[in-house]
Amino acid sequence: MTTIEILRHGETNGGNIYRGITDHPLTIKGWQQMQDAVAEKKHWRKIISSPLLRCSDFASYLSKQLNIPVVFDKRLQEMDFGDWEGLSAEQIIKQTLDELTHFWNDPVKHTPPNGEPLLSVQQRVVDAWNEIVSSNKDTLVITHGGPIRIILCHINKIPLKKVLSLEVSLASFHTISIPEKCTE
Repeated sequence: MTTIEILRHGETNGGNIYRGITDHPLTIKGWQQMQDAVAEKKHWRKIISSPLLRCSDFASYLSKQLNIPVVFDKRLQEMDFGDWEGLSAEQIIKQTLDELTHFWNDPVKHTPPNGEPLLSVQQRVVDAWNEIVSSNKDTLVITHGGPIRIILCHINKIPLKKVLSLEVSLASFHTISIPEKCTE
């Protein structure tokens, strides 16, 4: 059995906004959240991380602490929210309530203005996930809420339209056990 654990980054600088590809680092609290999350879990053979600072800084730190390799994979980055990058939900509501409501109700059909389509995000994240699974190594993946939700939809066969209904808290762990493949 191969175990892949997925860790969402902790609290970031910049407040509660549509951060997407905006590259904010972790707050002091965010660092502590992530250290607490991994305190009892240090059995991985490899770390794969989004290259954005809120993931990569901690991945680099943990890689050195555990003396295991870390790989940064852009396919694990958060969705690009386009014109909504750096804005809070309240700010977007003041500008375009209908667009935000449509996105919340069906993010597959309603992309943020000048943003990355969810189907494109799904394709890159699932491609990365399939490579991670095929490596057959106990791995820690450090990424964002969006990619984690997409992976959970993929492995649990949940329609992508429901991706925003999945709760993925800051610094939360998601453990996936992959059965060894039978070889003949």
